Amino acid sequence: VFSFLGASHRGAMATAANPFFTPAEIAKQAHASNAKLLITQASYYDKVKDLRDIKLVFVDSCPPHTEEKQHLHFSQLCEDNGDADVDIKPDDVLPYSSGTTGLPKGVMLSHKGLVTSIAQQVDGDNPNLYYHCHDTILCVLPLFHIYSLNSVLLCGLRAKATILLMPKFDINSLLALIHKHKV
Repeated sequence: VFSFLGASHRGAMATAANPFFTPAEIAKQAHASNAKLLITQASYYDKVKDLRDIKLVFVDSCPPHTEEKQHLHFSQLCEDNGDADVDIKPDDVLPYSSGTTGLPKGVMLSHKGLVTSIAQQVDGDNPNLYYHCHDTILCVLPLFHIYSLNSVLLCGLRAKATILLMPKFDINSLLALIHKHKV
């Protein structure tokens, strides 16, 4: 979430990959999207270690025995280096979708189109989604899917709702979150 929003804030194009992809599928998406930086977890290092010319950033810890020059910890990206000169481009979001067949393909979304879609769903007198600032939304869908990214995360943020993310579905965790947060 912070990576996606941070990339948007810096004026970078953001895309997300399915962590269940094979190394070849991740490489295909990384190269097709012209990725310069990949943010991941150390547990996925074996899937991304062979990517060339792409800086790897780890949100938890850098894997042992890796070249420190090529890898960063996420906290290094969060250091305050002043305000960014952001130029919002028409191609700031590049989700990947396979539709119903084949390998995923990039679906170019404009920044303005994405913002308009989100506003259309939650704003005004007749929204599609009735999210409010006092709501707690439980997201059990993976954020690399456009529906959960757009209609759950971004729409929830626009409505100022609390959003709970489940990194992996587990019925006991789900029920505990529902009970604890009154979802």
